[in-house]
Amino acid sequence: MSTPFRIRQILFPTDFSTSSEAAAQYVARFAKEIAARVSLVHVLAWLPAWRGASESYYSNLEAKALRDLEAQQAVDEEAACIALAAFKERYFPDVETVACIKSGGVTDSIIEHATDIGADLVMMPTRGLGPLRRFLIGSTTAKVLHDLQRPLWTTPHVKELEQFSPWQHVVCAMDYRTLTPDLLLRAKGVAEIFGSRLTVVSAIPFAGRTAVHTDHASIHPLKREVTASIKAMLSELNVQAGVEVLEGSAGEIVSEEAALEDADLIVIGQGHLDKPMGHLRTHAYEIIWNAPCPVLKI
Repeated sequence: MSTPFRIRQILFPTDFSTSSEAAAQYVARFAKEIAARVSLVHVLAWLPAWRGASESYYSNLEAKALRDLEAQQAVDEEAACIALAAFKERYFPDVETVACIKSGGVTDSIIEHATDIGADLVMMPTRGLGPLRRFLIGSTTAKVLHDLQRPLWTTPHVKELEQFSPWQHVVCAMDYRTLTPDLLLRAKGVAEIFGSRLTVVSAIPFAGRTAVHTDHASIHPLKREVTASIKAMLSELNVQAGVEVLEGSAGEIVSEEAALEDADLIVIGQGHLDKPMGHLRTHAYEIIWNAPCPVLKI
């Protein structure tokens, strides 16, 4: 049986970008609403502290050059501490919050810190700082999304993040080939945070066609079978939820249903590096790119 989903400790990494500031307002209101503690972290990319990075190069640096690097790092850390304190005061004045500066590889530092503090949820904006940020998930968020074995919330990719309000409707995207009771129970736990309505959505692709809500007779038996299986699992687990099994690409189906139902959150499954990833898990990026609301990988 799945462990009930509880959020007591939130980790919010920030790079002080515009997207981070926008997400901070949402995170602060969300944390206050559920009485969660927030840990802010800013990571300075410090190559000598980055595991395995340029070790031979740094070992051959002249002593003075290395001292100069370390002195600059100290200056950068002091400036970052001041910036993070101001960030905390501006966006988290009414929330229990701690802040710290880390040095090293950005993704590794975020994941290690999440483990160290026992974060129940990591919250990060989708967009990166690069020139293609309108089209790609930020490189740091993408790597954390791939490597982190903890729940990760990220902002919608196709529009600006709206202000936080208690969730009214949660959509759970499930792989039609691997219906997972654990994912369903955790999605139920997410919905219960605010007493939200829950809908389970699954997408069945059709060879040669990606259009949403197409209607091919050959797929009708499979759609009926998947729908019946989901409903049976809902009944067995005593979960109240609507069910939508539709034909089309995973990203388009989940996005369209979330928009039609005015969903506040999309929940997707969390893959494991040592196991084959399911249909919807391999479409995680597609779902996030198209999502009209935040996505929670759980």
